[in-house]
Amino acid sequence: MRVAIYMRCAHPDKDQFDVQRKRCLNFATQAGYEVVGIYEDFGQSGLDENRPGLRDMLAAAQTRAFERLVVDDMYRLSRNSTHLAEIVEKLASYHVSVKPVPGDSAT
Repeated sequence: MRVAIYMRCAHPDKDQFDVQRKRCLNFATQAGYEVVGIYEDFGQSGLDENRPGLRDMLAAAQTRAFERLVVDDMYRLSRNSTHLAEIVEKLASYHVSVKPVPGDSAT
């Protein structure tokens, strides 16, 4: 299965970002997924609905570049529950499912 990874960190904590990347990549590898893209928004608030990495990921999803999105935790997509639901619904309309990494998140 082709997957993409999306990461976001509101504060400039490179270590936390690296932990997210490692958790997502390890999960994808163990699941036998083919990682075809990594999208990231470093230093971006989860309340900001207009993040470049998020926009790029949604555009790639629309072209069916991947079938599943791996995130460290669902709130990496959005801190606003309404916006989060809209993102998940939009991805579903593109036939893309969202899979958070099991267990405790990087934060």
